[in-house]
Amino acid sequence: MVKCADCGFLGGRMPWTIQTGNIPSAGQIVEISSVSRSTGGGRDYPPDVVCLARVIEFPIKPNAEELLSLLQSERDCAEFTPWCQGFTPKEHQEMLDRQRLLEWQAERENADHRWREDQRKEERRWRLIELLVLGGFVTIVLVIAQIVAALIQR
Repeated sequence: MVKCADCGFLGGRMPWTIQTGNIPSAGQIVEISSVSRSTGGGRDYPPDVVCLARVIEFPIKPNAEELLSLLQSERDCAEFTPWCQGFTPKEHQEMLDRQRLLEWQAERENADHRWREDQRKEERRWRLIELLVLGGFVTIVLVIAQIVAALIQR
């Protein structure tokens, strides 16, 4: 069981206002501060709270108590990603994507290593077969040559 307040996909949609010296574009998703996550309010509290994993629909402009209740309630969530302070939901998604890419690359490298090892074993097997066939052929030729030489000497 996890809480929305601890999830990195919890964000706030900001209106056209100046916030801390920068102007977010309309609808820009920003990180919700630790104050808003723990108390359901704060001076940087966004008016529209969203779950970017689309697991839960938050009401538009909830009051602090209602928001705190929603954020602190325990729920099952397959999309939960631990929140890293200072990162927006988009950056949390990029971290997950990067982790999945690294896992995929490691899997591909392991598969490639296994394939190369199988190819090496197969090549070694064929070389042994070639050696046995060639050795058998040379032995037969030498035996025939010895027999012919013995017949000629008589």
